[in-house]
Amino acid sequence: MSSNVVTEAHKFYTEVKQRAITKLVNPKGFLQVTLRFYRHFATQSCTGGARGPVMYDVPTVISERKIMIPISDVKLEPRRCEWPKVMADQLSSMGIPEAQQPHILEKTFEVAQVTNPDLRINVMMVYLTAYRFDNCIDRVITDSLDADKGKLIPAAKSSIQCLEKLRLDSLESEAIIRQTPCAICCDSLGHLDAGEDEAVAVDHQQMITRLPCQHHYHADCIVPWLEINHLCPLCRYPMPFAGKP
Repeated sequence: MSSNVVTEAHKFYTEVKQRAITKLVNPKGFLQVTLRFYRHFATQSCTGGARGPVMYDVPTVISERKIMIPISDVKLEPRRCEWPKVMADQLSSMGIPEAQQPHILEKTFEVAQVTNPDLRINVMMVYLTAYRFDNCIDRVITDSLDADKGKLIPAAKSSIQCLEKLRLDSLESEAIIRQTPCAICCDSLGHLDAGEDEAVAVDHQQMITRLPCQHHYHADCIVPWLEINHLCPLCRYPMPFAGKP
């Protein structure tokens, strides 16, 4: 086995935006803010000075909080209202480093200033750890790592087009599945898009997609995922990809 040096790097990044797909029925006078903290890992092997592709695992949600902000406070400066302190306390309880919190609060405040109160604000915080293996490692270990992490190979278009689509009310375990969160967006599989015509929305929210491994997802979540990665987000079941039947 050849020797190798492992270089480790860490990065914390945040994205704050409104979710345009799902419209909520918020308590009158309040705005919902959803905080999610993800853990993410990446690896890269280098051989003879040549860098291989960066391989990412599936981000894991390690903590989540939901807070309600009085809309009357949204237009106030942060120092004149209580919600930044409430949100900071929640961030601390989630394990977010104090050094990162002012930036998160600032970005959230900026979005809240121009937000639609009927749409929730999503605050996604990701702690990424990247490992680079220099001088490479034993081929067997490399193959094992590749198999475990999986390269981002898109699923075949034909397999995406043939995905099984089901109505929630046709399933025996409808009540359970309806409350089960989609592993990609973390919304319940029975969520209602109130931004659409009501009759269309009710019919739309009844439809979900099931992979051959029996895991369920929103169609508008799993299709974009499979267009990038042919593995099931939950169990890594491999969908057919181009060049493989």
